Amino acid sequence: MIPLTFLHPLLLGLLLTLPLVYLLLRVIPPAARRVLLPTTRFLHELDQKNPPVHKIPWWILLLRLLLLACLIIGLAHPVLNPSEKISGSGDIVMIVDNGWAAGQTWTVQQEQALRLAEQAKREKRAIQLILTAPLAGETQPQFFPAASADQVIGQLKGLTIAAWPGQPQLVAKALSKVDAGKTIYWISSGLAEPGYGDLVLASDSLKVLVPSAPDLPVILRAPSEAQPASLGRIEAVTGMPGQVFQVRAIDAKGRLIDQAGARVIGGQGYVDVLSSLPVAELSGITRTQVASRTSAGSIMLRAQHQGNNRIGLISTETEKSSYNLTDSAYYISRAVEPFASFSSGPVETLIETDPGVIVVADGGALPPQTLEKLDAWIKQGGIVLRFANSALAQSGDALTPVPLRPYERSLQGQMTWDNPLSIQSFSATSPFAGLAIPTDIKIRRQVLAEPLPDLAEHTWVTLSDKTPLITAKYDGKGLLVLVHTTATPDWSDLPLSGFYVDIFKKLTALAARPSKDVGEGATLQPLLILNGYGQLVQPPAVLKPIARQDFASTVPSALHPPGLYGSPEDSQPLNLGDHLPPLEPLAPQIPAAKLMSASGAEEIDLAKPFLGTALFLFLLDTLIILFLSGFGARLRRFWPAMIILLLLIPHPVKADDAEMASQIHLAYIRSGDSVIDQTSQRGLENLSESLRNRTAVEPGKVVGLTPGQDSLVFYPLIYWPIAQNQPDLSEAGAAALQSYLDHGGMILLDTRDGIYQPGQIASSAQIDRMRSLLQNVSINPLLPAPDTHVLFKSFYLLNLFPEITRSGDIWIEDDALEEEVSSVVVTGHDWARIWASDGNVTPYDEKEQATRFGVNVVMYALTGNYKADQIHMTAILERLGK
Repeated sequence: MIPLTFLHPLLLGLLLTLPLVYLLLRVIPPAARRVLLPTTRFLHELDQKNPPVHKIPWWILLLRLLLLACLIIGLAHPVLNPSEKISGSGDIVMIVDNGWAAGQTWTVQQEQALRLAEQAKREKRAIQLILTAPLAGETQPQFFPAASADQVIGQLKGLTIAAWPGQPQLVAKALSKVDAGKTIYWISSGLAEPGYGDLVLASDSLKVLVPSAPDLPVILRAPSEAQPASLGRIEAVTGMPGQVFQVRAIDAKGRLIDQAGARVIGGQGYVDVLSSLPVAELSGITRTQVASRTSAGSIMLRAQHQGNNRIGLISTETEKSSYNLTDSAYYISRAVEPFASFSSGPVETLIETDPGVIVVADGGALPPQTLEKLDAWIKQGGIVLRFANSALAQSGDALTPVPLRPYERSLQGQMTWDNPLSIQSFSATSPFAGLAIPTDIKIRRQVLAEPLPDLAEHTWVTLSDKTPLITAKYDGKGLLVLVHTTATPDWSDLPLSGFYVDIFKKLTALAARPSKDVGEGATLQPLLILNGYGQLVQPPAVLKPIARQDFASTVPSALHPPGLYGSPEDSQPLNLGDHLPPLEPLAPQIPAAKLMSASGAEEIDLAKPFLGTALFLFLLDTLIILFLSGFGARLRRFWPAMIILLLLIPHPVKADDAEMASQIHLAYIRSGDSVIDQTSQRGLENLSESLRNRTAVEPGKVVGLTPGQDSLVFYPLIYWPIAQNQPDLSEAGAAALQSYLDHGGMILLDTRDGIYQPGQIASSAQIDRMRSLLQNVSINPLLPAPDTHVLFKSFYLLNLFPEITRSGDIWIEDDALEEEVSSVVVTGHDWARIWASDGNVTPYDEKEQATRFGVNVVMYALTGNYKADQIHMTAILERLGK
């Protein structure tokens, strides 16, 4: 049975007066009295067109009684599925979890907190708000004095989620000072964080609200060392039903490297999400994140190093002037010169300079001391690249990835029938996977590997006769690579090809170990920190550095939030998933008497429908009386003229429509996520302020829109942030968007993830959601906007690359590259977040570039591509010259 209540039930007593009203209406007007007059005989035969009314028709009585009933019920304020009445009296204490887990459950928590605040408002009770997570740089939870329900509602709508755990045990200590008569509500995230038991026992009147099982948070932990292809391990709370989670791997430029999924069931422990890419391809990952969850706990950052681009060649010569066309050093130095620094010398000297790659290109067997030093250096993370020659084949040196035959093979000359070989394939596990196979390389001599069963596992490059050209072996943290031909053109065309350069480029990219002079400081400064929604932002000045020796044991907190610490050249990650204990659900730990469920039907206010019905019935009654009184008969003679007049008179414009039409307004499409919508509102308000200060455009208020319900015709530009939980467009909404685009409107679509690859919009959860939302809207094919497009010079001359965006991550319609104006612009940079941020969160350069881009988009929407018109340029220049 659906619960129904009335906020003002005493007014329902007026329904008892309806019988009295009925009797009054029956006697008004009074019944006519019969009086016999002699003169009435002359009128007896006359017809009466309007006989006197002796009583009100029953259907009018019913109409008026129904009108009064609707009015009384509406004033009594009926509510369907009402919130429970708050127990006790006096002020209410509301404790809200706003730690890292709330980033995933905040929609549910905020809804329940607002419902509770609305109930407190009805009961005219003040609320004391307590947030369990401290502010950055502080140690105590956030306590606010008791305030009115309206003030608390405003605080809840603008509440910021923290990226660190809450402190429920400290909240419990503060509750000991709270009056025993106060009712205490704990809006929890559903996790049993350390210290929760103290809070549960702190008060007998405590009521705990827990999200439902599917909404409970998950956490992403570091990959298992036993699974090199793992992107990370997902842990779900016991009780969560099985769900498929996607984990995305992102590189330093924000590009999507890979995305893999796994089914996770609460309570089964850690679940590895395995990538299908070669392990070598995963070396460029800088962060992994759960696609469907936005919080600091759903992201794992990785150490970011500048990379070691030093290449050293073991040689007795150290001067470049001594190099000649027969030396391997000549070809190696020329190959690496554009992207790496090159040096040569004895092995001891090279190891002291700590290069990323050491090359062994000449000589036969290495001395035992050299072998020992190189072997130890490889195990510590070094990369050794070795080229073969006759001496290597004969020496039987052990520093090779695979055992070699004691002779080389010649594929040219008068004594052989074989022809020079070409490269056939690259192994999928090699760093060369994805490169175009070169066709201009001929191998004339090579050192052969012993055909052992595991040879294929160590082969990176295969020749046309299935023999290896390059083999490799991981040893400890490092890598040993052998090219089965010489570093000079004596045996092959390899040193004269572009693939020769690619070999050094790929190995240098793998040499991510920083130089030894990096990372020697005593402390690690906060470089970038995660906010509650999993975004890397600038750290506030109140944060302090972490001692290097204590970094490994530091647990993320308000004093040391999760993020990157160190320097841009050598940053170390501080992740929640590396330090938090196993997740435990809160619900089983709470006594049943104190537990409340977050699920439940939404409260529906029925006052407006009843009052609206009463108004409609009143107007209907008025029209009926006018017609019955004879006024309608006089109007019926003129009804054709009245219809024509109504058609000729322009339809009156609503006040809101008049205001929209009289001024330019920026608008955004509501995403269904309160946080995203608030960010869009603030971001567009800040952009509107910048437009007023910098241009002749003076926008009015920012408007949130729902296609199909709100008119779109008044807005030259609509910003659309894509959210995964955004409801699908209705048929009316899709038709409204199509009409808006067809009649000159412009939409800035923002997937907010930056998942773009050169030449294509890659696949991600946000991008897939965008495609799904627009499946019933006709949009021309999209192409990357070149940096010469008019969009980047409509007001400011922008050079966004690479300061704030990457070339190719702003997409426009293909027919808008030159003449036409694009009605759709697709980006993934989360522009509203930057527009809405202040100088303490976003660097000034990034904020300024984003603001200029926003100004240019608005000017492009208003003025089109007039700045690209070159037809009259010659005449204008001639006139200026005069």
